[in-house]
Amino acid sequence: LEVLEGELNPEFASETYEYYVNIPNEYTSITPVVELEESTATYEVIGNKDFIVGENKLQIKVTSSTGEISTYVLHVIRDVSSNNYLKIITVNKGTLTPEFDKNELNYQVILPNTEDTITVSALPEATTTIVRGIGTYNLKVGENLISLYSESESGVKRTYKIKVIRE
Repeated sequence: LEVLEGELNPEFASETYEYYVNIPNEYTSITPVVELEESTATYEVIGNKDFIVGENKLQIKVTSSTGEISTYVLHVIRDVSSNNYLKIITVNKGTLTPEFDKNELNYQVILPNTEDTITVSALPEATTTIVRGIGTYNLKVGENLISLYSESESGVKRTYKIKVIRE
């Protein structure tokens, strides 16, 4: 028995029936590779979907040719997400320059003097990411710096900055 997305702990031995495996957050199931000792034996994998963050229990029931059942239990530990990227940033006035790219951290918007507020919105890629700094801002004439902060479930932080120039 092996798992493609992580390592079994302890290492597999046919007489050991309980294992632990850590997997990255991006996986919600695993790919167990099962090699049976008997060619006529069968196996069934139970509980291998929709993993939550934290511990998930997966069972592999092996039925021998004589009908004897052995159940192997895998405690699959799914890590928290480290994704702190934003999916989109929008402004209600002007144009965000350059065009939004999740890897670009610095933007600019130029507004005429008649505009004294701007509303900034943003959505994270991961639903578990916390975004701070969205909302409506009063603008002074000249440069105004708006910072958007995104923090992943695991605590990894990223700051996107928008320089709004009110002419």
